[in-house]
Amino acid sequence: MFRKFYLIIFVVILYGCSSGSEKPFRKIDGYALTKTIYETPPIFKASKLLPNSILSGPLHNIRENVRNDGLENEFIIDSEFGEFIAHRTDFVSERISEVYAIDELNKVTRTDAFAQGIAKAATSPLRAVKGLFTRPGKTISQTVKGVGSVFKQAGELVKGKRSELDGSIARELVGFGKIKRSIADVLNVDAYSTNSTLQEGMGEVAWSGYAGGVGLRPFTSQIGGDVGSAISGLKNSQALKSFYNSKSPEILRRNNRKLMIEMGVSKEIIAEFLDHKWLSPRHESVIVEVLSYLKDADNQDDFFIHASSSKGEEDSIFMMRLAEATLGFDQNVSAIRYFKRLNGVLMFYTIDGREVVILPADFLIWSLEASIIADQLSNNNLKKEIWLTGSISKRARVEFESRGWSIILSEGLLLPRLPANKGI
Repeated sequence: MFRKFYLIIFVVILYGCSSGSEKPFRKIDGYALTKTIYETPPIFKASKLLPNSILSGPLHNIRENVRNDGLENEFIIDSEFGEFIAHRTDFVSERISEVYAIDELNKVTRTDAFAQGIAKAATSPLRAVKGLFTRPGKTISQTVKGVGSVFKQAGELVKGKRSELDGSIARELVGFGKIKRSIADVLNVDAYSTNSTLQEGMGEVAWSGYAGGVGLRPFTSQIGGDVGSAISGLKNSQALKSFYNSKSPEILRRNNRKLMIEMGVSKEIIAEFLDHKWLSPRHESVIVEVLSYLKDADNQDDFFIHASSSKGEEDSIFMMRLAEATLGFDQNVSAIRYFKRLNGVLMFYTIDGREVVILPADFLIWSLEASIIADQLSNNNLKKEIWLTGSISKRARVEFESRGWSIILSEGLLLPRLPANKGI
């Protein structure tokens, strides 16, 4: 049904099945998973979920039917540049901003400065590797993991030994990346976005500016005002602060590794997390940054193991939101003592005797995945709480409460507080 529930189905199979077992899930005492009827994911109306001001604009239109996967809502945004998907309600504004950023980039490509840059770039010694940066692949690992991830490919296209690439070519790639991130900052979009159309547009403009030797100024002067300002009520995600756009992937990775070591995370888990193909430098940095503020929480390894189970962009965004909400809980509700990941479910325990599962959900229904969370064995002396950033179906609430869980709608209590220069 949906993957954001930490890929529970697969994890439970691993935990619960011995070789040759006929039972696909771990048997939970007192409750049989097969003896319940699950809800069908609903279809919502965008006009009921979003303000009218962002439903449509000069360059976009959000389709009325919104599919819910049991946890999150999926919005389809049509534009002249193609179809784009926002996997969560709080991600819609970001995707819309990208549509208008693409339009600004297209305008830049019609300027004399761009044409001059392209003409000069055609004679650049870097022309052989242009495609590696201006036409990104489909996964984050192919696009934004940094200079090192493209050395091997570049080596196959540029004549010379690896040592030569490590020198001049490496410096060239760093310069190209800096210009591209600066363009993202001017456009107020995520430099590490998985939007391939946006990445290609930023890559083309950055290529003209860097390989063509004309710099960034001729292009940024063509971009007027805040991108997307034509759409009233449009708010960019907190995660788009220029702090992340201003840092190279290598610098972010080094900072993240340092923080994780200080947090006591094992080397193996650090490597798996930082090398994960679906966690962009932005996802990784937000998760590490917010968890670094949990000074008194033990076993943070389990959170990073949990995040490393991501199987796509929607999972990675979910994990980023989960980290933010977890810090918000620690700051605004109760201090966290330690984390525990059991059967694919991430829980934490507080100093005031709570066992908590946070779900940064749009709308939670009763499903197989939800039932596995509900049936986790726990210490009966603890208060069991499910915290939601969205809402829940009547059926799901009844099922959780009948198993001893309290359902709490956060109503802003899970918003974290961070220093202004590290806002996410």
